[in-house]
Amino acid sequence: MKGPEKIIRTSRYIILLGCSCFLIYSIFILVSYFYGIDRLNKDLRDNIFPRLTERVDVRFELFFKPAITGLSLLSETLDWPVVMRNAASDPGWLKSNMKAWAGELDINSVGVSDRYRKIVWDYWSDKPIIIDPALPRDRWFFDFWKRSNIPDWTFTLYSENLKEDYQLYIDRLIHDKNGRPIGSIAGQISLSRLSSQLLELIKEGERIIFLDDKGNAVIDISSRGIVRGARLFGLDNSSEENSQSDENLFIKRILAQSEDYGYLKEDGRNIYYKRTSFFNGSMPIITVMDTRYHMQHERSMLIKELMVLFVSFILFIGGALMIMMLFTQRLKSLAIKLEIDKSKFEDLLFIVTHGFSNEILLLQKNLAGLPNKISTDIYLRLCEMSLMIQNSVNAARLGSSKDLIILKSYDFSWQWEKLAGNFKPLSNSKGQIFSASPAFDCMINNDEEMIYQIMANLVSNAIKYAPSDGVVDLDCSIEGDCLIVTISDSGPGFLPEDRENLFHKFEKLSAKPSGGERSTGLGLYIVKQLADACNIKLTLLNGGGSLCGAVWELELKIDQSGM
Repeated sequence: MKGPEKIIRTSRYIILLGCSCFLIYSIFILVSYFYGIDRLNKDLRDNIFPRLTERVDVRFELFFKPAITGLSLLSETLDWPVVMRNAASDPGWLKSNMKAWAGELDINSVGVSDRYRKIVWDYWSDKPIIIDPALPRDRWFFDFWKRSNIPDWTFTLYSENLKEDYQLYIDRLIHDKNGRPIGSIAGQISLSRLSSQLLELIKEGERIIFLDDKGNAVIDISSRGIVRGARLFGLDNSSEENSQSDENLFIKRILAQSEDYGYLKEDGRNIYYKRTSFFNGSMPIITVMDTRYHMQHERSMLIKELMVLFVSFILFIGGALMIMMLFTQRLKSLAIKLEIDKSKFEDLLFIVTHGFSNEILLLQKNLAGLPNKISTDIYLRLCEMSLMIQNSVNAARLGSSKDLIILKSYDFSWQWEKLAGNFKPLSNSKGQIFSASPAFDCMINNDEEMIYQIMANLVSNAIKYAPSDGVVDLDCSIEGDCLIVTISDSGPGFLPEDRENLFHKFEKLSAKPSGGERSTGLGLYIVKQLADACNIKLTLLNGGGSLCGAVWELELKIDQSGM
């Protein structure tokens, strides 16, 4: 089952990585958002709002420039005393000329006033209009001519009532040949067309407000449209309620600021403003930008990014879980099939090796009738075969899913005597000195077969690599509650580079068997695996004294309850 577990573990790491990436990216988006808000505020202050006010100023200049230039040329090039005398005798002649002038200047109409005759020629009348000071509409002319210092240019915002369009009257003073003012030529311009052009410039949260001489809004241009109506210039027919409206109070707060260009907070809103006066203060306007709408756009972009991230994260996690489940199910089915096949193979291997082991025991018992040397050689070869078969069985058991350890309490002295008795003939046949210390009468609670196999492999290696006149020594001692088994030889031992590969499967080390025996490379690998499975300590020591080869030490726990 290692395959599915590995896939599950890898999938968990992938999901954890995905969650980490999601968290990091979320933090990145939030940091980017706050950084973007700060950057947007700076951009609004330094770039966006200044560009808006610049466009408004340019549009004003371009809109009124043809009219102002044309009226200036008319006032300077015509002989106005002659024009007024001709108009008195032939009003139709002046009316047709005024229509032509209005068309050339691209304005609504042109009117002419005569200061001394107190009359006005206008586009809608075929006769001169006598100025009546009792009429609010005409009162302006009397107030204008009463001034001690009459300006060359006068700009007047006017409307009959709140529902009508606002008109801007541009009056240019006209003189006789001696430079005395004798009247004025006026151009009438509707502000509807200017408002429509300005409406094209602004976006959500931006406003352009036209004011009268008392600071009240007369035209409010925003992205929602054009709103007319407030206190009118020079008239008193607007309500006091309108002059005290919230919008007018808001405008008065802007007008109360010491700077013409600045920033203020209004009902939780951050607002940039600029005050500009056109035509010698006759038409003040305020350009306003409410940054709340720009912030809302930035927040909406953040929410969209977070939603995309969230959906992507859900799809990623869902896909990863689905893939993990598919792989896990597939690998589980393969692992179950492999486990069944492996179990069958193990059962077959146990049957075959058990049969071989029984036949080897029978052969060992039937060697009595053969000559001594032949029987000894055959006996030793049969011992080697028995050890090799047992190693094969243990190698199979190590990879099995079945329980490896069979714990039971057994007499170690009997196992020790069996070990010495089985391997002493093999050592003596090579001319070696084989010695084993007396066995201690103690009980060991562990897997008897595996403990024997560990010691048998170590003793077999000691005999295999010790020289023909060498020494193989088996020793045991008691230290506290542990039985210490030491197996040493006078062979070549292990080089430093061998120690890194001691317990690798099929590993061939630098030392060579002294009697030409074969080595499978499984002995020490099986020893290490069995020692770990039995939970016993296995240590390789340096040789000392007359023994300069390998020295192995096993630490076995004594079963105190069995003593």
